[in-house]
Amino acid sequence: MGGYHPRDYWGSLERLLGRLVILALAVFLVGELAGGAAFRSWVGMEGRHLAGAAVALEKGFSQAKAATGTVTIMLVSRPSSPRAKLLVNGKVEENFATSFLTITVHPNDLLELDGTAEPGILRFRVVKTSLNVLQPALGTEVVTQQSIGYLGKVKLKSGA
Repeated sequence: MGGYHPRDYWGSLERLLGRLVILALAVFLVGELAGGAAFRSWVGMEGRHLAGAAVALEKGFSQAKAATGTVTIMLVSRPSSPRAKLLVNGKVEENFATSFLTITVHPNDLLELDGTAEPGILRFRVVKTSLNVLQPALGTEVVTQQSIGYLGKVKLKSGA
């Protein structure tokens, strides 16, 4: 009996699908090489350029890195205290040789005031910030008594 066999059906379907895939790849390749933009428009890929996306992503990263603000902190309790220090991310940034310090800050910088080397109570206040600084807020006060006071993490307005 020479009738229908299921293997014949699956084999012919496999050959048909293989040919369709090869044909689709060939059409895509010829369209890219010959037509470029017209072909991308026809397949709905107009404007989707990988190089353009990479440039946009790089711009976003550089803008994020470039985002800065300024914060001015005043030592309120004394005219100066050279042993009192402002720490940024755990590292000494400046000391309070004068009563005012202005620093440049970046998003998520951790600001602390180190009064461990100075006997007595020290009071600090944020007296000025650039317009794009959300935190530390203007007027924030920190008091130390031979300790390290937490001023907080810097937050900047988005898009600034």
